[in-house]
Amino acid sequence: MKKKFLLCCIIMLLGCVLMLAGFTMDSSPLYIPGILVFFVGVLLEFMLIRCPFCHRYVALYAPGKFCPHCGGELR
Repeated sequence: MKKKFLLCCIIMLLGCVLMLAGFTMDSSPLYIPGILVFFVGVLLEFMLIRCPFCHRYVALYAPGKFCPHCGGELR
């Protein structure tokens, strides 16, 4: 699950970098794709960060190493 989380964070960070580059250079061809890349990262997070047993979304701030929904061990 850590690799999936890292992938989502990298994609969202890339989107933020593109947005900031677009805003600082006043270039809309950069910040519009940056917004799209950021939201793709958010969407991937909701699709990938799931319990392997009940397949429900596991919030990243959930305490412990167990699913708050079914009690299954998170890897």
